[in-house]
Amino acid sequence: EQLVLDLQSSRNEIEVLQKELQCQNQSVKQSEKNSEAMLMERDSVREELIAVQSRFDLEIKMAQEKYEDKIQEVEEELKRTKDNFKEAMENLEKINDDADKLEETLETTKGEKMRLEVD
Repeated sequence: EQLVLDLQSSRNEIEVLQKELQCQNQSVKQSEKNSEAMLMERDSVREELIAVQSRFDLEIKMAQEKYEDKIQEVEEELKRTKDNFKEAMENLEKINDDADKLEETLETTKGEKMRLEVD
């Protein structure tokens, strides 16, 4: 009879241990699912970050190209302005030369007029 009681007690302990083991297995399975979900979320966030970085890189590249084009336009305009200034200075020199020649001609003409008046 004691043996039967011991056997029953052992069976009860085994059942309790089996239930505990089942609970632990379920807990492990739930932890695995949670870990998988976290890994999937991490991968999703990583993909989003990569996409954001790609868009950011593209926007930077486009901005650089825009400003490089603008800089090139400004440099070309500066060159045209310098060329126009150089041409204007050359024209001014010609005008000054012509004015000097006219002044000489005027002096010569005045001198001849005065000489003709004296004669």
